[in-house]
Amino acid sequence: MILIPSERLFALDGSGQRTSYDFDGLCEDLRDAFSRNGVCDMWLVNQFTLTVEERLRGDEPSLTEGEIDSLVSSVLAASGYADVSKTFMELRGMDAISGLQVAMRPWDSHRLADVLGSRLPLAPGQVHGLATRCSTALTGLGLQFASDEFIRELGIHLLHRQQSPAKETISDAVDMVVPTGEDADNLLSNRALVAYPIAPLFPRAQVAIDLKAFVKAECDEWHSELLLFGKLPELAGNAIQILAQQRKTILEQNPDFDKCPCHAVVTKYADFIETYGQGMSLRERRGFDKRLRQLLSALFESGPDFEIMLGYR
Repeated sequence: MILIPSERLFALDGSGQRTSYDFDGLCEDLRDAFSRNGVCDMWLVNQFTLTVEERLRGDEPSLTEGEIDSLVSSVLAASGYADVSKTFMELRGMDAISGLQVAMRPWDSHRLADVLGSRLPLAPGQVHGLATRCSTALTGLGLQFASDEFIRELGIHLLHRQQSPAKETISDAVDMVVPTGEDADNLLSNRALVAYPIAPLFPRAQVAIDLKAFVKAECDEWHSELLLFGKLPELAGNAIQILAQQRKTILEQNPDFDKCPCHAVVTKYADFIETYGQGMSLRERRGFDKRLRQLLSALFESGPDFEIMLGYR
């Protein structure tokens, strides 16, 4: 099964109405926040924006714009990037103090699951398990009332407690270079495919696809659409194999993540279309773009028996 987020993503406005979400603005602010804190690994931007894309998929939005920002800042802080989280909050106009939901209310299993499910990028099975652990902890502490923020922080602490002491931040992510054969090795060495590291706290199988690097390395004729389309099944097949191996690695340690989608991200896509389409009319370029997306969708849909989100950056 393949999931292709639409060109437009939706959130809820202050009155609860469906509104178009500025996803590009989120990506830009996140890139800026990392850059201001001296973090140059731009794959991290995809790591966190994909979290948002997962939550916004579908026709009926469930999060407000403020809740989306809160989700991103939570995941940043939980993953070891507290400084980036603080900068991101400033860029988004969030007040670290007034933004906290400190209302103390009685808690029950349903509320715990709702808060954890909306505030953290968890698999459905993990929401239930973590809610149970939070319930045990709150009962042990004798707390009958808790704020949403406290429940979220408690969940993050319990998740960290599950991790190996050596792998507590995204900086300790597991690099995945999958030796699936000569073709895959060539694609990886040419950077046509890049296997993203697996984050320990919120793991996802992720592979980046660079079409420009692929064409330069694999196609003798740069502007031959027939040649390019004939070679894309090889590219997609190896990307799916990498995702399958990553997914296997994740599920060996985190079986509750079986419902989480894998991510195939076509990076620098607009730049590729612009470079490849030099000399084309606008109509020809749009036609090529449409055919290319349709082929990639078909290739990723027909290959695996697990869910893949195909995105473009």
